[in-house]
Amino acid sequence: MPAKACCSRWVVLLVVGVAALVATTPLLAAPQTPDPLPAVFHVYMVVSGQLESFATGMEGLGDLTSAGNDGRGRAVKLQGGVRIIRGLTTNRDWWDWRQQVLTGRGRTAQRDVTITILDQTGTAVASWELKDAWPTNVTYSLKDNVTQEELELAYSGITRQ
Repeated sequence: MPAKACCSRWVVLLVVGVAALVATTPLLAAPQTPDPLPAVFHVYMVVSGQLESFATGMEGLGDLTSAGNDGRGRAVKLQGGVRIIRGLTTNRDWWDWRQQVLTGRGRTAQRDVTITILDQTGTAVASWELKDAWPTNVTYSLKDNVTQEELELAYSGITRQ
């Protein structure tokens, strides 16, 4: 009998030791992987290689062909339009560009524009080149304590980079 009691003590000690080890050791079946970063994208726009803007949104970029107006009353073939959205800043670049069109300098206001989507690390995800783009509208809005500036562009050609 004493041999059985000795053996059972070792079994009990072994079971208690394994239980303690399991309770204090992270599970191997659940690897420690970091949570993925949320998908946050930004719009980076360059106009004629010099005017640079960062924005938080973009809508309507595409290649829908239609007839339009170049800002001076002349008919042109439009390739499409896009709306760029950013928070209101003290920068008047979009406003001043639109004023060129409104004061009758529509043809000189046409610029080549590059729109690039950046991920949260600043790496380019996608890029488009807009040919002969000009601002058709600049609007401002205040909603839920967020002020936004929106620039609508028309363009005569688009290519995906």
